[in-house]
Amino acid sequence: MDVVGLFEGLTRVKTVLETVEINRVERLIRRFPRVVERLFSPDEIRYCWTQKRFPFQHFAARFAAKCAIRRALGGGSLSDICILREASGTVSVDLYGHARQLAHGRTIFMSLSHEGNLSAALIAIESSE
Repeated sequence: MDVVGLFEGLTRVKTVLETVEINRVERLIRRFPRVVERLFSPDEIRYCWTQKRFPFQHFAARFAAKCAIRRALGGGSLSDICILREASGTVSVDLYGHARQLAHGRTIFMSLSHEGNLSAALIAIESSE
């Protein structure tokens, strides 16, 4: 049996798991409130602040996702990566600038989670290799 032929046509996927401590993000935002505007889009900010009970876990999860996507792409600015929540509850990503160029049409899959003091983002992206 030709083992190489068995995998022919399959897409390579790169995965990145990023975790962020929620209390560190909260301290950063409380100490330097303007950092929110530098790291997050107006839509991200609006969504996180409307989560009245736990806004900082949502900021932390989005920060983790941005870092993971940047690592998976091999570059790009955090401000060029926007993590959105659809009406259905699923999360999606919009890319701008250099991040968009690096992705050039590759599909990005994402899952966000919170547990205790941690927010996590798991990213899977079609590999360019």
